[in-house]
Amino acid sequence: KYSAGEEYHNCLIYNNGSQVSTTCSNSNCDELNTGYGPGFYIQNITDNKKILNGNAVFNNFKNSIQIFSASTSLGTVFDYVKNVDIINSTIFNAGNPMPGTYSPYKSHKPEILISTFWSGIGNSNIPKNVDVIGNTLYQNTNLDFASTSGNGTTFRIGESEAAPAENINILNNKFFGRHEVLDLKYAKNSLQFKNNLVFG
Repeated sequence: KYSAGEEYHNCLIYNNGSQVSTTCSNSNCDELNTGYGPGFYIQNITDNKKILNGNAVFNNFKNSIQIFSASTSLGTVFDYVKNVDIINSTIFNAGNPMPGTYSPYKSHKPEILISTFWSGIGNSNIPKNVDVIGNTLYQNTNLDFASTSGNGTTFRIGESEAAPAENINILNNKFFGRHEVLDLKYAKNSLQFKNNLVFG
């Protein structure tokens, strides 16, 4: 998160992660028999862009690309989810290695997730300044939205109402999925969605 100006070009990123089993008191615990390990897990606290260009990212145990911060602390004063470009990449089959023997929805994760769990006040730690341009994404789940608890979508942004994404550009992409392809939950100020093909 503290490194500035990183660039990842023409990389092949696949089969990262593992199946994790933990014990919890609640039989519906999301931690039980779920997959951990995205292809890319990106945070950026700097004002320099991080660039992912021309990569093939597929078959990872969790999201293909996760631009995310789980911090919900009221003491959070930094933005960790900002200034990232995802360009001209091929991205598919997030969560595919998971057998889903416990619950099928844990097997299917968004190909790209841009979000934070920030639940405080003010403008800190909200997703911002992310460009998603010229990519092809495919999520292969054939389960309905209820069965996957919404996790089988191809592209998701802004999971927290308290942290709506801003200044997001989604341009010239191809989104394919077996059911709900886009999950654009919370955004404000500027979200551009132009010249994209959506099929599902």
